[in-house]
Amino acid sequence: MLSTVDKVEILKMVPLFAGLETRDLLLISLVTSEEEFSAQEILFEQGEQGDELFVLASGVLEVLKSEDKKEPCMVAEIKEGQCVGELALFADAPRTATLRAKESSVLLILSGLILHELMLEHPRLGLGMIRTLVRRYS
Repeated sequence: MLSTVDKVEILKMVPLFAGLETRDLLLISLVTSEEEFSAQEILFEQGEQGDELFVLASGVLEVLKSEDKKEPCMVAEIKEGQCVGELALFADAPRTATLRAKESSVLLILSGLILHELMLEHPRLGLGMIRTLVRRYS
């Protein structure tokens, strides 16, 4: 089980949270859950509705995409300190890919509902994340 300090240190590595202060990261760390996934375990499937953001604390994840119901192929790897699932949260859109653990992995999971509540209560948190997303996707 990761401590709150460990969670904050992991969140500091996440580009999405790069513009946030330590106190904001502490808030986020307090509302994240921790879950372990076995190798080859599916976290979510392409096309599912997304309502969680995942931060990889340890291990490696595979991003798989399938076109026209063909066999999915790996398009990216997620390494420690990276997050996945933010587009589904902010765009209210289905997952654009399948996410599978390549090896045993530990993830911090942040509920979209809780994240939205945090952003309403602490606008600086939302502004920091929006800045990072705009830079990332522009």
